[in-house]
Amino acid sequence: MTDFALKSLKRVEDASHQLLGGPIRDSFSLGGLSWKKLMADVWASANEDDILDKSAELAYYFFFALFPALIFLSSMFGIFVREKQELNHDLMVYLAKVIPPIAFSLVDKAFTATTQASNTGNLAFGAITALWSATYGMSSAQSTLNVVYRTRETRPFWKAKLIAVTLTLVLFVLVCAGFLLLTLGDYLAKLLINDVLVEPAAMAAWKAIQVIASLFFLTLVFSMTYRWGPSKQNCSWRWISPGAVVGIIGWLAISTAFRIYLRYFNNYTTTYGAFGAVIILLTWFYISGLMLLLGAEINATIERANEARKSSKT
Repeated sequence: MTDFALKSLKRVEDASHQLLGGPIRDSFSLGGLSWKKLMADVWASANEDDILDKSAELAYYFFFALFPALIFLSSMFGIFVREKQELNHDLMVYLAKVIPPIAFSLVDKAFTATTQASNTGNLAFGAITALWSATYGMSSAQSTLNVVYRTRETRPFWKAKLIAVTLTLVLFVLVCAGFLLLTLGDYLAKLLINDVLVEPAAMAAWKAIQVIASLFFLTLVFSMTYRWGPSKQNCSWRWISPGAVVGIIGWLAISTAFRIYLRYFNNYTTTYGAFGAVIILLTWFYISGLMLLLGAEINATIERANEARKSSKT
């Protein structure tokens, strides 16, 4: 009986180990580094890997993929849902909460101009164009992540491209699912309010569920990029990592700070004139790419510290 119990506990431990994605405790132990030492090493590695310039590449591809992705979402609304205009409005409301206001005005105008008549042609165009441009962005991210993790690209060209396309598709679905959850969720909530008296507490709980689910999708985007982006051997899946936590929190914090700056100290329009909104949108995409790569730098630094600590013990 004792042996059976021990074996059962071992199976549960192994299952939980696989479910959580490998040695998470090792990651959050920071490889034995203090936060001060970790930040110093990350700063040195980030400068060496030139992630500031690499973030600019990602910003361009993000910008190029944005409008086809919005056309794709709007076309889906038009095909599957009758109240397309209402859902488009909800989608823009949520984008307005994330994208800086002046840049959002550009997105809103372009979105309105290109989604007047959604059909299967627009759906196909949006999906193919967004996939094509985003795949180039993922290939660029793969090259940068290989530099960050100090690894060479050992995958054949076709395999690396196939991974880039597959990863782009999965991430595209996750992002669309996040926006659909927000927009369709509000749409369904409004239907319930019209038909059934819904308690305010229930609506607040639904809002909380939407936010948590959106953060979950965002975490998956970071985790999948860090797992399958670089050409790493014998790498285990992790649902969460220090780099993903810092990247997501940093992205939210800097995006908020950027919005506050633009609200009170904006001089982009004065400097760039009519192109001010484009510059602001590109800057926001640059911040997004930078946080993604910074998170990768943190994970890579911790992994190298763990490897050094293990080798010193042997």
